[in-house]
Amino acid sequence: MFHILDIDNTLFFTNELNNKGYIFALTSLGLKALSPCKRITRTVIASWYPFLKDEEMTAIIRLKQTYVGENLHLISINDDLHQLLREVGPNMVGLWTAADPIRIKKILDYNDITNYTYIRFSDKSQEDICHGIQEFCHVFHCEKNQLCFYEDDKNVISLLKSHNVQVVEVLA
Repeated sequence: MFHILDIDNTLFFTNELNNKGYIFALTSLGLKALSPCKRITRTVIASWYPFLKDEEMTAIIRLKQTYVGENLHLISINDDLHQLLREVGPNMVGLWTAADPIRIKKILDYNDITNYTYIRFSDKSQEDICHGIQEFCHVFHCEKNQLCFYEDDKNVISLLKSHNVQVVEVLA
C-alpha cells in the first residue's frame, strides 16, 4: 500500500498557527477577524472584506506567510502519521497539499520530514483529484487500489471516495 498524506491538518496540525498568522496580518493593516472560524483562508478574508483590493489581499497573504515562517514551533505533528512515515519508508509515501509551496517546504524542513518520494501541489478540485490519483499511480507504478489517502477535508474525502480509492479521515 502506498500512503498519500495531506499536509495541513493531517500530517501537521496547522489551524492555530494559520489563524494567528491571518489575525496578525489583518491587525497590521487595521482590520480584524469578523467572526469565529475554524480555519481562516483567503476565501474567508474575501467574504469578510469583499472590497479589498488585490494589493491589499497580497499584503495580507505576505504578512501571514512571514508570521507563519517565524512561528513554526506552534505547529504540532500528527504522531500517528509521523510514526507511519518512519515505519513504511520513503518509497511508499507521497505528500499532497493545496498550500503554498514555500510555506510547506519551511514546515517540512523545520520538522526534518524528508522521507517521502513525491509531493504534489493540488487545488483539490474534482478534476485535479482525478489527475492526482493518476499521477500518484504513475509515480509509484501502481493501481489506484494500492493507494491510501489520508485527509481531513470532508469534501476532498468525498471526492476521493467517488474515485474508489481508500481514504483514512484524519480528525484535527
